[in-house]
Amino acid sequence: MSKTTRWLASSLLGAALLAAACSSDHSDPITSRGSGGEGGQAETPSGGNAGELGGGGDGGGDAGLDHFAAWRQLRAAVQQSPDHLTARAERLVADKDPEAMFEFVRDEILTYPPQPDGFYDAMLAQRWGTRATLRGGAGTPREKVELLLQMYREAGFEARVMRGKASPEQLTGEQVLLRQVERTFEPPTTPEELERWREAWGAVTPTPRSLIDEDGSEAESLFESLLEYLPADHQAPFDFTLTDFPLVEVQVDQAPRYANVIAPHAKFGESLSASTPTASSTAPRDPGRFIVRLEASRSDSPRERFPLLEADYAVEDVVGRRLQLSFTPPADITRVLSLRRRDVEAVLPSITVIAPELSEEERASLSFAGDVVTFGGDVYSIDESGVAALNGAPLPPLTTDPEAVARVAQLSAEVDGGGYPRVELRVTALDADGAPVGRLGSAAFSVTEDGSPVSFSLTRVEAPPPRVILLFDNSTSIPAGLRNAGAVEIGQQIVTELYTAHPDAKLQVGTIHFGYEPVSTAWASSLAEATQQVALVADAAGSSEIWQAVAEAQRLEPTVLVMVTDGDATDAESPRYVAGVAHGAPVLALNVTGAPQPMLQRLADLSGGSTALVASQAQVVAAALSEIARRDQESYIITYSSPNDAAGAHEVTVSCNGLSRVVSYDVPEVPAVPRALSSLYLTVEVNGRDVTRVVAGLAEGSSSTFPIITPAMLEDVRSALYGRILFSIEGAAPTAAQVVDDVLTDKLSLEPLWDAVEVKDDAGVLAALQQGGSAMPGPFALAHSPLPNAASEEALTFETGPRVAVLLQKFHDGGPSTSSLDLFSLSRWATAAEDATDAFERTLRATAALAIHEAALLAGESTLEALQGVPLRLMTPLEARTQPGLTPEQALQWSVLVQPFGSSYRLLAPLEPGALLTWAAAAGSRWGNGR
Repeated sequence: MSKTTRWLASSLLGAALLAAACSSDHSDPITSRGSGGEGGQAETPSGGNAGELGGGGDGGGDAGLDHFAAWRQLRAAVQQSPDHLTARAERLVADKDPEAMFEFVRDEILTYPPQPDGFYDAMLAQRWGTRATLRGGAGTPREKVELLLQMYREAGFEARVMRGKASPEQLTGEQVLLRQVERTFEPPTTPEELERWREAWGAVTPTPRSLIDEDGSEAESLFESLLEYLPADHQAPFDFTLTDFPLVEVQVDQAPRYANVIAPHAKFGESLSASTPTASSTAPRDPGRFIVRLEASRSDSPRERFPLLEADYAVEDVVGRRLQLSFTPPADITRVLSLRRRDVEAVLPSITVIAPELSEEERASLSFAGDVVTFGGDVYSIDESGVAALNGAPLPPLTTDPEAVARVAQLSAEVDGGGYPRVELRVTALDADGAPVGRLGSAAFSVTEDGSPVSFSLTRVEAPPPRVILLFDNSTSIPAGLRNAGAVEIGQQIVTELYTAHPDAKLQVGTIHFGYEPVSTAWASSLAEATQQVALVADAAGSSEIWQAVAEAQRLEPTVLVMVTDGDATDAESPRYVAGVAHGAPVLALNVTGAPQPMLQRLADLSGGSTALVASQAQVVAAALSEIARRDQESYIITYSSPNDAAGAHEVTVSCNGLSRVVSYDVPEVPAVPRALSSLYLTVEVNGRDVTRVVAGLAEGSSSTFPIITPAMLEDVRSALYGRILFSIEGAAPTAAQVVDDVLTDKLSLEPLWDAVEVKDDAGVLAALQQGGSAMPGPFALAHSPLPNAASEEALTFETGPRVAVLLQKFHDGGPSTSSLDLFSLSRWATAAEDATDAFERTLRATAALAIHEAALLAGESTLEALQGVPLRLMTPLEARTQPGLTPEQALQWSVLVQPFGSSYRLLAPLEPGALLTWAAAAGSRWGNGR
């Protein structure tokens, strides 16, 4: 199944199982969606501000020049700036001057060594491909050669890669690397043009900006303070030995000419090779893979992650571009635009590449879609063979046949609000003969709460075979006729009737003994197996941890849980047990005391079950069989989030085929934490090195302890799924002209939408939304700052891999939108210098300057600011996660934090145990920071 087909299948599946409430109140429309990727998913503007970079405003002061025209003129000027390397390369290709193209690549593109510590693999190694090499003006020897080769071929020249042999007399590694390149941002503009543009943008007065750490004093101070903690023998040796190197042979006037782009002193036609260059047919080495993973966890199992999306890209397809991870309701775009945020019940995560030069076909090929996920944590998926599943279990085919809906002659419903604001409806639809009518899609039903339509999802569309747990309290406070041998007699009568009516039933028998203790870990699938399990209850021990037992039994996912008990619990209600009970099957609590027990009623209310007073074996058997038969007819489970925040009773109406049933629930004084998405995890992996962030919800990883899930965590996840995640991936820092061009191109991408809105062209609006557009928030555009004084005749400090910045935009229900910028610690840094100590210190000094820049961008949320003035100590990653005095949760969080750092690293961490902040350094002039 192709990616596009799979996206369409997932969307259709979601539409069949999810119903979105429509309302005439569109005061809070979803207009914050990003690109949906495959299948023409909508992208509407979100985030950003017209006045952030390059001006803005909603009207033009100059009648002859609107703000889009002004942006176009400004962009044309920016593309004439000397540091706009991409535009310069395009002009050189158009001029078809082979020597000028050679000089451009030789002089304007810095040569980075193929390895962090030397020239090994200079013929083949690539870091990020030619696009990023051009944007940032730096690449490996092979990337410079590939760039010139690409320019020559676009200009119509025949060219090929050659292998040269270096000799110290003609070309050294020091000559290749140690040089300086000046970058000048100087668009050719006049004061009159600037004033005309300013007027077109609505007479906007630019906000004065000051340079960050203009004299470098802050970075120098940070460098010196960090250096104090490091061993005196810190070194980062670099091997300048150059052997084989790549160059280009181009045919000019039917004669071959050499182009050695890594030698600053080489002239056009000179190879500077110790021997005659030989042709090389070996393809350059693949820069590797760039992988994005999105995972989630649920409130009932907050430590267990499950996948929502994985996108696997070639590094060269994404470096120098942006990615957008969006969450779009699985519905037609016209329907999506009519929804309020609170109407959204589920989303389809998808990721696509944002690049103006891509065609629709190319964009689709670089897009990935995940599975439809509801806010309740249910995942609807389509496998490669087209089989639909809910939470991994195959779904029966749904019917949209009106005749099937017309068969519904009886309708009944029960409502469970124990996990408010998450509400669950159990619906029985029967035909005229009393047989269940199953497999209807969401379109067959409508649901309102207090008269207002609600969006919902179907988490069951057909009653499964009974899956029953019989749970006996064998404690001595239970009457003798209802425990041990008496429980065996009860169980034998129940299983005999059960398997007579349902040969395909599953059953498990257990007792309350320090929680739930099954007599067998297997499920009985026949009367003989069930009878064997029941017999084992005769000698089973008993205790009274009732809350724990029910919560643990619910994890086995029964369809009904029948418990015989007196309700005299020795354990207490706790968030962990409440969550387990509320998220499971209905509990029938058979009370043997002869008087109501509030604790058992609480269990029943939480699970959507019931209680009954029993005094004999016959009453237990009759009540159990009646409950099993009743649940066997419940074909549909409908879940939704209540749109009402008022306490007290709420009336719910469910309708199908003209029939309606009204049920009500009371908002509990202490609701159970609803089954919902409780965490979102984002992992970015580049060539085997990965970093994971918790982007919303519970900010913890795996642990044996059960955390407290708060409503604020669940709302945080919802706000993230209303928003989008943007990725900016670069090689060396792009030049100033390239950054400004990117911002202006973003703004211009919104022009078709703007024009369609102005003339009220609905079709044009939809077409523009499907085409896509994106407004880039200001700080995001500046996330990849250049290293200060990185290139000189004494040393070269460089990135050893792509740089990744991630912007998370959240849209809060009834509140403002928020944005957070995260610089993922995936790229490492190194310095090539003749003195190994000097190399290490230059890396430290340059990356200290990056930390100063990060602190300015992140406004107080950076590692730098958090560690300001805090005493530090040097330790290994192992020592960091095993510091004395750590709580189990702190040890867990440290394990997650230091995961990207190998044993060669040394961490500078606070003396006070538990503070989750560190600087990290390793041999080879690698230096980074993390939080």
